[in-house]
Amino acid sequence: MNAAAAPEAGGGAGGGFLGWWLGELEGLFPRRHAGRTKPPRRFAVLLLEAGRLHLLVRDGRRVREYGSVERLGLEEGAAGPRAALAAGIARVRRAGLPVVLRLSADEAVVAEDVLPKAALPDLRQIVGHKLDLLTPFTPAQAYFDAVPLDPVGRDRVGVVVVAVPKAKVEEGLRLARTLGLAPALVDIADEGPADPPQLDLTGTSGPKRRRGPSRLLLWPFLLLLPLAIGGAAFAYQDFKARQAVLDERGYFAAGLERRVGNLPALQEKLERLRREGGFIARRRQGQPSALVALETLSRLLPDDVWLDSFSLDGDRLAITGYAPDASELVPLLENAPAFAGVAFQAPSTRVEVSQGDRAVPAERFSVSAKVSPRRDLR
Repeated sequence: MNAAAAPEAGGGAGGGFLGWWLGELEGLFPRRHAGRTKPPRRFAVLLLEAGRLHLLVRDGRRVREYGSVERLGLEEGAAGPRAALAAGIARVRRAGLPVVLRLSADEAVVAEDVLPKAALPDLRQIVGHKLDLLTPFTPAQAYFDAVPLDPVGRDRVGVVVVAVPKAKVEEGLRLARTLGLAPALVDIADEGPADPPQLDLTGTSGPKRRRGPSRLLLWPFLLLLPLAIGGAAFAYQDFKARQAVLDERGYFAAGLERRVGNLPALQEKLERLRREGGFIARRRQGQPSALVALETLSRLLPDDVWLDSFSLDGDRLAITGYAPDASELVPLLENAPAFAGVAFQAPSTRVEVSQGDRAVPAERFSVSAKVSPRRDLR
């Protein structure tokens, strides 16, 4: 919401002798940068995407994936973590690594707003008051967080707001507890699945912003009424915070009046965005996933079959490798709901494959198939 320009926070209290005196004190004792706390160097990511839970561990610039497990199987007790995944969970718990529960970006609603700079220390509280104007949710329906963007003019700053329905977040937390992990915070996937966290949707990691630490005045100031000076500074900061909240409520009321007047246009815009979002989702659902196809092959193929190449171009899958009897592969894949039109791309040839100190006879094969676009293939 782009609100009207705000009156200068503080009014007359910022002028005269008191304003000059406080300005001098701030020049002597500058505040720390009011940014977010530095992300940890080592942490674990529990990524919930496409119906599966993936466990990754980041150590500096190195990222290692320990495997995944199906969400439905985990909920029903039919699927437990495999050996690699269980080893990764044990390592995370043994090392005491903080765990980030990361949800798919498709689950989130993102909006932008403009606020006074003085509102940044109370950003979460202020955004909560107007969440239902920026997103389809109220604070009781969603977990949310807000991140400052670039300044807008001299006294205002842009803010991006991210909200996720509580049911989606609580489902992920429940699955994490099933694996014996307790996430320290929840965010959404952006670009890299193991990137440092930028959000804290549940607000469980503590305050994100730090005011400058209180410091002792220099000796000359200790000799000149230190208690009066400290009390005046505290009162001034408290006044600024309260004034920021009052200003934001004024912007909220003014914006609400304009939005009520423009309600038909907003409804039309919302419907257009919903149609565009549905088109994108349907398009993604219409394309097969290479990760799902590869995992399906790993379940179908016998242990004595090796693959040395795998490619997925659109919905056309091509694999090559070695098998004791290549003729058994076509009916095996054809009977699976994930594949159709299975055929050899070239005649199979007899070769010998080295296993340790002996040679084993095998057939080299090249097979193609059409992959179903379903993302929950079994």
